[in-house]
Amino acid sequence: MAFIFEEEFIISCLERTQVPKVYLLEAKSKDEQIIMRFDLPFKLQELMNFKEGEKLNVLISNNEINDITDSDLYMNGIVLSKNKNEVFISIGGLMLKFEGKNIENLSNLTENEKLFIRIRKE
Repeated sequence: MAFIFEEEFIISCLERTQVPKVYLLEAKSKDEQIIMRFDLPFKLQELMNFKEGEKLNVLISNNEINDITDSDLYMNGIVLSKNKNEVFISIGGLMLKFEGKNIENLSNLTENEKLFIRIRKE
């Protein structure tokens, strides 16, 4: 399996957005060099019950991920755009964004590439 990216994050902010029934989850890598922002539907938040300060393991692959448990959030998405310090991934129209200077593993992605994403609570 070709893992493209795996990183530990800590949820720094979880707030409602102007879009009805959508939260914005923001998390920072342990070294605070990468910021992840994720448009989180209300129903998923009810199911996952994310909380500020919680640790997450985020795994991204261009192949299906087999190591999935019932408590994992498992999604697929498409790379919308990228530049040196940012990658935007669309997950069913919702946005997953990574930004920072240490996203080298994500810099090899191509636009419209299909990805599989696992978010696991630690």
